[in-house]
Amino acid sequence: MQAMTQFEKRIFQDVHGLPPVLQEKIAHLVHLVRQEFIPSNTTYKSETDEFLSTCGKWKDSKTIEEQLNELYAARCSTERTEHTF
Repeated sequence: MQAMTQFEKRIFQDVHGLPPVLQEKIAHLVHLVRQEFIPSNTTYKSETDEFLSTCGKWKDSKTIEEQLNELYAARCSTERTEHTF
């Protein structure tokens, strides 16, 4: 059997010792939450793929060094914050 996470332990401690009728109600609530609010067929990989299909992947033929140089070159100084720091 797999070890319980800290959250599973907390839930177990909160439920432990309660009358069976209350434990049953809590079990129904947990089941309801899992069924209604947590999609069972969603995985991290599918969420990532879905996000990337929406936004697309970064495509650039420049090297990382070239991209960083462009970023630094595009920065400009301003006198607005000169006295702030």
